[in-house]
Amino acid sequence: MEYNFIKVSKSNGVLRVTLNRPEKRNAFTPTTVSELAYTFNLANEDPQVKVVLLDAEGPVFCSGMDLKVFNDPTLDLENPHIPKQDISLGQVFDQLLKPSIAVVQGAVIAGGFLMIL
Repeated sequence: MEYNFIKVSKSNGVLRVTLNRPEKRNAFTPTTVSELAYTFNLANEDPQVKVVLLDAEGPVFCSGMDLKVFNDPTLDLENPHIPKQDISLGQVFDQLLKPSIAVVQGAVIAGGFLMIL
């Protein structure tokens, strides 16, 4: 699967999901949320996945919503491989049925806190 803003790998029962937008301090966009929702749905259905590990590239874990994309949605890079979902970041994590661990380095700002609760 190809992703725009996350990296995903699976090994020994651990699904590792890495926020991969360090040039924007891992600020999330609607596409990021859709990619996370899609990945977590796959994790929920995969009996080999025992735990989800969430981490991030770069010195900042997450700076919250990308406000430039919020103000101009045409700036978001849609992922044609992932169905676009009208879902909030909080709902994405609420629907994750597997235990999750956030490996936090650097700042966590605004909506980024939803990922580590």
